[in-house]
Amino acid sequence: MEYLTKDLVLPASRRRAVIREANAFSEQLVFESDKDTIDALIDFWSSLLISLDGGKEKPDRKQFIELVEPDRIFLGIEIYKLSISDTLVLTSTCDKCGEPANYSVDLNSLDLIPLPPDMDEKSLTFTVTLPRTGHVVVLGYRTGEDELEEMNTKGFNPSRMAWKAIRSVDGSSDIKLSQVMEWPLADHVALRKAIIDHQCGYDTRVKFTHKCGKKMVVNLLADPSFLTPGLAF
Repeated sequence: MEYLTKDLVLPASRRRAVIREANAFSEQLVFESDKDTIDALIDFWSSLLISLDGGKEKPDRKQFIELVEPDRIFLGIEIYKLSISDTLVLTSTCDKCGEPANYSVDLNSLDLIPLPPDMDEKSLTFTVTLPRTGHVVVLGYRTGEDELEEMNTKGFNPSRMAWKAIRSVDGSSDIKLSQVMEWPLADHVALRKAIIDHQCGYDTRVKFTHKCGKKMVVNLLADPSFLTPGLAF
């Protein structure tokens, strides 16, 4: 059988990518019992990336993981659109009434945030000067490897997440998490704001009012209907 394919330009790196529609064999990768959801999604999405930059050989999982976060999310949503539908019906549960959202999202209408103008297009980095210490920090987008490392680390630490985005501080790339955590909180807030302000690619946050009147914000990447289409209602 000849599967559908689609040629794309990735929003951050501007690399050319070709994806293929999924079948049940590729979907089964999401349900591997010994894998976390993020790890399983990486297997699923990478299996359907069939070309990068016009190359004739299929990219492997490592090459997919090396892509920055905006590009990987873009591919994931485009794979859903190609394989299933341009419409996603959210089924996340309302924390007020306990009922599913049952809200339809036109995936073609999602905001596609362009690369920020102060972003270095080659290195995909940007620079911020911290308000308290005066450190000049170069930051970049997280890779899949960063995401997997975070997933395998116990506990939540927002400083660790920002640290993963740091490429250098005052010209030095040898930066330990403990050093970053010593900085005053105002510097951490500035780092987090800079990271948010430099988002790129699809905005996956969907805002709507549930039928019970509760205002909801759902990240479609975490919605059961996106993760397990046809199995969540």
